[in-house]
Amino acid sequence: MRRSSLFAVVAIAGLLVSGCGSDDSSSGGGDKPSTSLAELLLTEPELPAGAKIQPVPQEQLAAQAEQLIEIMGSAEVNPPECATSQKDLSEFSHELLQNGSLVAASGANGELFLESVMNSEMDLGRIDSAMGGTCTNITMKFSVEGQSSEGAVENVKLTVPAELGDIDAIAYSTKSTSTTGGIGPVESTTMQGIAVIRGLTVNVGVRGEKPDQAAFDQLFVAAVKKVQAAE
Repeated sequence: MRRSSLFAVVAIAGLLVSGCGSDDSSSGGGDKPSTSLAELLLTEPELPAGAKIQPVPQEQLAAQAEQLIEIMGSAEVNPPECATSQKDLSEFSHELLQNGSLVAASGANGELFLESVMNSEMDLGRIDSAMGGTCTNITMKFSVEGQSSEGAVENVKLTVPAELGDIDAIAYSTKSTSTTGGIGPVESTTMQGIAVIRGLTVNVGVRGEKPDQAAFDQLFVAAVKKVQAAE
């Protein structure tokens, strides 16, 4: 896998979900919208001002995500007890790329917006456990095509927008630093929100050097409210 391809998968995966597992049960499924998952995604006019939707080659990303699973399977993660959640990340990303729908967009200031809708409910409590406590700060070392890579992740829990106060939702800010083959460090920050509603999981993220909190809140609220109001 080329490093550029790996970075593309990691960037998408990091926005899909930052270290979690999914719950295959679909409680509340009777209230699921009849609207297709793709139609539940935000359109360009519904995204923050200036955002432009970009093509997402889901089949190609899914194939590359399979390789990412293998890479993460041999990664050295510290603290060691956080290794399972990081493996879950790559496996969940592969599942979503195969079975969910997603949209990606570039922002006017160089940020990346992403929204996904999955046809099952994620365990938000498990995500909290994976991103908090001893897993608030994580370091990883792994190898890609013979080149060593290492990175560090710092998670901070965010306040969910007030408009989503009656919905099962969480939000995090994740700062990551990575070095590959002696190139780097490369730093980025991701603001991510996940909500379980009507038997589905809505996941939104904003990734960049300094993501805008207001743009993130707008994206999160708009994505969840669209699913809430769908037929």
